[in-house]
Amino acid sequence: MKSIKSIIASCIVIVVLGTILPKSQAAEGASSGVPRSSEKARTIPFNGKLVAVNAQEMVFKLRGKEKPRVFHVGPETRIMKEGERATLADMGDGDMVGGSAVRRGDGEFDAVTVRIGTKNGGVSKGEKNKKKASE
Repeated sequence: MKSIKSIIASCIVIVVLGTILPKSQAAEGASSGVPRSSEKARTIPFNGKLVAVNAQEMVFKLRGKEKPRVFHVGPETRIMKEGERATLADMGDGDMVGGSAVRRGDGEFDAVTVRIGTKNGGVSKGEKNKKKASE
């Protein structure tokens, strides 16, 4: 009889701890303002015309409606130009740039992928259609 009571008591303790601990950990993570390691940052697409590149600070800027959008480049950022790996030095003012980035807390972005030029190798859709029509 004692063993049944001790088993039931142990089960109750496990259930109570199982409901209290996850709530306290969730509250702890929410109050710290730091995302948990299991959460992945959501990437957002971007594209636009390049207005400035600073290879020393590993930053490039795209034209924005009110002010330039600032993108930080890190060692894990993949930069491509015409299907080949590239660097910030391969970027020039006025280039069309697209890719994906993660928004930072300060309103700037961390670039994840960067594509220099358009998706179709620098040929606009209008030019592509004109070529097809003339052939």
